Amino acid sequence: MFENAFRLTAVAAASLCLLALSACSGSGGDTSVSSSNLSSVASAQAVGRTVDPAINDVEVSDAGPMLDPKVKAASAAATTVDSTFAAYGEQWYPLRTQSLAVVPGSALDFSTALANYNSKSMCAAWMLPTAPMPSTAASASATVDELQRRGFNFVRLHLVEAGLMTVNATSNVQIDADKLDRLWRMVAELSKRNMGYSIDIISSANGYMAGGGTDNESATSQGDAKTLINTSDAFRTNWKTAVNKILGTTNPYLGKPMIKDTNLKMIVGVNENPMAFIAGFSGVFPSAYKPLWNNWLKTKYGTDTAWRTAWAKVSIGSTESLSNATINMPSYSSSKTQREADFAAFIAATEKATTTWQMNYLASLGYTGTYSQYNVRNSWMEAESRMPLSAISFNTYNDHPSAYGIGGSIKHTSLFDSMFGYMTKAAMLNQYGKPLYLTETSDVYWNKYRHEAGAVVGAIAAHQDWQGLCSFAYLTDATSYDTNAYYEHLRSMKSFMVWGDPINVANDRIATMLFRRGDVSKARYKVAYTLRPDEMNNYKYGATWMMSYSGHFLKRALVNGVELIDPSLTDGNKNWLGAAADKPAEIREPHRVADDLTPTVRAAYQGTSDPTWYEMAARIRETGKIDSSNKTDAPNGIIQSDTNQIYYDIPNQLIDIATPRSEVIVMGERSIAKQDFMNVSRSTPRVTIAAMSLDGADLVNSKRILLVHLSNVKGTNMKFADSAETTISDWGTFPMLVRGAKSDIQLKLSPTAGWKLYALDLSGKRIGQMWTGSVSGRLGVSLETNNQWIGPVFYYELVRE
Repeated sequence: MFENAFRLTAVAAASLCLLALSACSGSGGDTSVSSSNLSSVASAQAVGRTVDPAINDVEVSDAGPMLDPKVKAASAAATTVDSTFAAYGEQWYPLRTQSLAVVPGSALDFSTALANYNSKSMCAAWMLPTAPMPSTAASASATVDELQRRGFNFVRLHLVEAGLMTVNATSNVQIDADKLDRLWRMVAELSKRNMGYSIDIISSANGYMAGGGTDNESATSQGDAKTLINTSDAFRTNWKTAVNKILGTTNPYLGKPMIKDTNLKMIVGVNENPMAFIAGFSGVFPSAYKPLWNNWLKTKYGTDTAWRTAWAKVSIGSTESLSNATINMPSYSSSKTQREADFAAFIAATEKATTTWQMNYLASLGYTGTYSQYNVRNSWMEAESRMPLSAISFNTYNDHPSAYGIGGSIKHTSLFDSMFGYMTKAAMLNQYGKPLYLTETSDVYWNKYRHEAGAVVGAIAAHQDWQGLCSFAYLTDATSYDTNAYYEHLRSMKSFMVWGDPINVANDRIATMLFRRGDVSKARYKVAYTLRPDEMNNYKYGATWMMSYSGHFLKRALVNGVELIDPSLTDGNKNWLGAAADKPAEIREPHRVADDLTPTVRAAYQGTSDPTWYEMAARIRETGKIDSSNKTDAPNGIIQSDTNQIYYDIPNQLIDIATPRSEVIVMGERSIAKQDFMNVSRSTPRVTIAAMSLDGADLVNSKRILLVHLSNVKGTNMKFADSAETTISDWGTFPMLVRGAKSDIQLKLSPTAGWKLYALDLSGKRIGQMWTGSVSGRLGVSLETNNQWIGPVFYYELVRE
C-alpha cells in the first residue's frame, strides 16, 4: 500500500547505523549480559556521546515530590497488591501481530471521530531519512489516509539536511532533486487534506555543508552549524539557500512555493541551538563567540576606562583589554559578577538578532506562519531569547538514555518521581499569545514506566491549552514490524528506532483523545508571570543561564494554567493592560516581588518537607483558584487540576483523568483503583487503563467505546549489563515481548444492555469476543495482555448491539 514507505536505502541504513551507535548484529541467550560482552559495553559507555537535551537544563532541586515521612509510611501501609495479578507482570509473551496498518472503519480508525477536531495539532514525527516519501499520487494519498486513521492532523519535518542532501555532497546545500520532488509531493498531499506541518531548516550540526559523508548530519571541518549560525556567514548563507531551494521554489504539486502554503504552520530555524545549551556539553562557551562578545562590549562601553569602571568588582586578567578585544568569556557555571551579567545580555542580544534576520528573511519571501527555535533548556536565559519568536517549541523527555546505542543507560524513572517535571517544565516556557508546540516528547524505550506517558502528556497539554504535541521516534508510524530487514541491526526495536512501538502508539492514541479532541478542558484560571529581562539579569545569586523557576512554579502548573507575559502587558502594579478577553486570573512579579519568587511561608508549614509548595497550594485555595470540591491537599501529596478532571495521588502513584467522554487510570505499584466510570478491583501493577467514547457521546451514553490496556514491551533476547536492566548490552530481536498484565474492571454501564467486548489486534481487527458480566450492578470486563488463545492484547472494542 505504501510505495517506498519505510523502505531504507543502503545509505539511509548506514546513516541509521551511525545514529544508533550500535553493532550491526544481534545475539540470543538469556537476559543477563555475558562476560564477553562486558568490554564492548564499557567501550560504548566510554565513547557514547551525551545525547540527552535535558542534561543541560537548570536542575530544580525542589521540583519533585518532597513528602513527609509519615505520608510515605501511610501510603506504604495502605498499598495492597494482589499477588496473583502481580505475578502476571513477571511473565513476557511474544507479540503475534505484524501488520500495524489501521483497518478502515475499525475501532482504531480515528479519522471519522476526529474529523471536526482540528483546532489542536496532533503530530506525526517524520525524520526525512526514514519518512515515507512516495513517488506517486496514489501512494502519497494512502500514506496520508493512514496518518488520519491514526489520529494525526499535523506532521513535523525533521533532519531535512540528512533527508534531502546528495550523499557525499561536493558542494554546500546540494539538494537531491528526486528526494526534493518526493517531499514536495508528500507536502502537497498533506496540504490538500488541510493537514498542518512544520519544518526545521537546520536540524543537525552539518548545516548543509559539503563533506558530510553518507549521513549529512555530522559537523564537517567548517564546524557545528548550531554553534556558528550566530557568527558564520557561511552557515547563514546555507540557511538562506536551503530556504530558497526547499521552501521558496515553486512546488509543482502545490502550484506555489511551500513558504506560501498556509498549512505550513511553523518554521523552526535551528533545532536545539541555544548558546548556553551547546556550551553545557563541554562546560565551556565556544571560542567562536569571543570576537562577537568583545565587539558587543566595545559597543556598550566604548573605552577601557568605562569598561574597567563598570567591572570594578570583577577579577580581570592581566591580558584582558577592551581595546585589544581580549576579554574572556565567563565559565559556564559560575558566581554572579558584572562579567556574567554582561555575557547574559550578550547572549540574549545575539540570539534575538539571529531570530530577527531569519524572520525578516522569511517574511520577504511571503511567509505568514509562525517561527520558533531555542527549543531546549529551561533557564531564564532562553525565556528572554524566545521573546521575539511568534511560537514556542520545546523538546522534552523522561529518562532519556545516556547514549543512543549499546552501552547507553537509563534510570527507569517514573513520572511520579519528578512530579511530571518534564511537562511542568515545559509549562513554564509558555508565553502569552504564542502557540506552544512540544516538538519532541517521549518516555523513551526501554523505560518500564512508559505506560504513564500518553495520559500525562495529553492531559497536561490540554489543560495548559498548548497548540501541538509531537512524540519523537523514528518509524513510530511504521505499518509493519520488518523482521526481514536487509540489515540485521534494523530487525529490532531501539530507543529511538521504534518500528511502530505498541506502547508509544497507544500513548499517542490516548493523548489524541484527551488533547486533540479536547476531552480534557483548558484551565479555568491562568496565572501570568511577568518576564523582566533586566531584573532577571541583575539577580545577584546566579548567572541568568543558570537560573530557573523553582518547584512551586512547576507544581502549580498541575493545578492552574501558567504563562509568561511581556512587561508591556502590565502596568507594574499587577494590573492587566492586554486584551480584556485574555486577562489572567492572577499576575505575579517574581523578578520584582520577593514573595512572588519565594512565598513567605506561614508558621504551620515551616519546617515541613516542602514548605513553599504547601504555602502556594494553600493560597491557591484561599484566593479561589480552585473550587470547594477540589481535592488538592499538598501536604498529603494530592493535586487536582482546577477543572477537577485530572487527579494526581503522588504517594500512591495514581492518576485518574475523568471527563465525560474519556477516563484514564494510571497505576503504579498498586492493584486497586476505584474511580467514577471505571472501578479497578484487581490489577497487575504498573498499567494504564483507558476508556474512550468513539461515537462522540459521553461514556455513560456511548454505544461504542475503545478500551486500552497498557503494560510494557521489550525485545526477544534483549540483554542488559546489570540486574536492574538500566544499561543495554543487546537490543534483542523481533518479535517484541509483552509484559503480562491482567485487570478486572467494573464499568458504570448497565450489564443487561446488550454489550459485547471484542479483543483487537494492533491494526484494529477483531480477533475474539471476550467475557462480559454483571458485577455489583456494573458491567464487568477482564482485560489481559497474556491471553493464551489469541496472544497479547492492548485494545478492546466495547459495543452495544
